[in-house]
Amino acid sequence: MINRKKVISVKQALLILVFAIGATPRAEVFSERLTSGARPAALAGCFVAAADDINSPLWNPAGLAEIGGLAAQANYSEVYNINQFWNGAVSVAYPMPGKIGTVGLSGTYFGIPGLLAENGYMLSYANSIAGKLSLGANVKILRLVQGEDLGNTSVLAFDIGAIGRPVPR
Repeated sequence: MINRKKVISVKQALLILVFAIGATPRAEVFSERLTSGARPAALAGCFVAAADDINSPLWNPAGLAEIGGLAAQANYSEVYNINQFWNGAVSVAYPMPGKIGTVGLSGTYFGIPGLLAENGYMLSYANSIAGKLSLGANVKILRLVQGEDLGNTSVLAFDIGAIGRPVPR
């Protein structure tokens, strides 16, 4: 006979998992993220599901699978119009021959030089499966620069993403 008090239901296990993932510390310095790229900015940051261009590594790496050729982008802005409070990104991506996927390299900067800043360096890969599902991943190094007296620290982080397109465009 099964002791029902000790058995966790699937619903309870999923609920615990959702709260555990939500409570996981994020690998970033600034909790407020500003948009990187003209199209994500035009969409008010609602770009995760629409990611299908060179801005994809910063939002959803699966979108790189949609790039048709060599692509590059760079952007820069002064945050809140404050001199030397910068937000910027550089990305380049290339679909490899033979439909084996798209690779990309990106770098990001957010902060005030010499005071507090976060640098990110990422390698991305994405591929389309049967034309309806794209999967992608980032391997990235996030580096926190805290000025001369406080030191620096780095962390290795990973992103995974998927985009499903059940209806053709």
